[in-house]
Amino acid sequence: LRALKEQIVGAHGNAVIVTAESATHLAATRAKTGYGGDAIVDPQNLLAGELKNRGVLNVAISEKSGYPNGMAQPAVLLLKRDGTLLYQWAIVPSLVRPS
Repeated sequence: LRALKEQIVGAHGNAVIVTAESATHLAATRAKTGYGGDAIVDPQNLLAGELKNRGVLNVAISEKSGYPNGMAQPAVLLLKRDGTLLYQWAIVPSLVRPS
């Protein structure tokens, strides 16, 4: 993510991560990943819900212990400053995982 962030900033963009974890975990996540950019802490998955309601991106929310409102799965959204959609991607979790 660090290398990608540098490319985004180099193109006059802004990288923002969103996490469903509580704010108490953000410092550890930053230390582990080396990401020091903007972050939105959203343990209620409000942003994911809003993106879905607007028909922009359907972020999967999975049940997971420690996440009372579920854990948002990986997704990517690229927008121009004027709101023009450039790219969207969201993982689609499988109901059956290979063993």
